[in-house]
Amino acid sequence: MPDNLPGALHKALATFAWRGIDLTKLESRPLKTTLGEYFFIVDAKYDHPPLLAYALEEMASMGITYKILGKYDVFQMESLK
Repeated sequence: MPDNLPGALHKALATFAWRGIDLTKLESRPLKTTLGEYFFIVDAKYDHPPLLAYALEEMASMGITYKILGKYDVFQMESLK
């Protein structure tokens, strides 16, 4: 994220919320290059890939860099009776 941009995390996460993309995990990790700087790992559940592409495009326009680490299917367990 851009250095010391007020509300940067909120702005980044709002790009998902506005499009109805469910964030299932948010994790922060310190950068090993600068003290007090962090990067974030986000898991998102979405049904419409174009909406995710628009969210990522909007984040890039704000100067937020990202890297997609992968994509995986989510296993749905049936409820036990």
